[in-house]
Amino acid sequence: MWKRFIWILVVAGIAGLFVIPLNPVNSKILKLAYLICIAVTWSGCTILGWKHKTLRTAALLLPFLAVILLFLPSREIDPGELRQSYVRRMTEFERTKYFGSTPKIGDEAFC
Repeated sequence: MWKRFIWILVVAGIAGLFVIPLNPVNSKILKLAYLICIAVTWSGCTILGWKHKTLRTAALLLPFLAVILLFLPSREIDPGELRQSYVRRMTEFERTKYFGSTPKIGDEAFC
């Protein structure tokens, strides 16, 4: 009975891992739900594959490898290239009309 429940949780976790990134809203609740889906999927796969030594070893080593990848040094960021990219993308908005609720008097303060 518990195996069936774990399978349901794993399938729901995998479904969440595919569906949550498709949501255009970027909120803390969705980020938390995504982390929960990762934890549920990983835990369920670890529990279900515990009897097999290779699956157990892989399930226990995978998080450590992910953490090691986070500590590897990244490439240096070139400030000039970053500025050029920012300016290039901001010029795309140059002629975009703003439909906000700014007051008519003193519009220069909002520019």
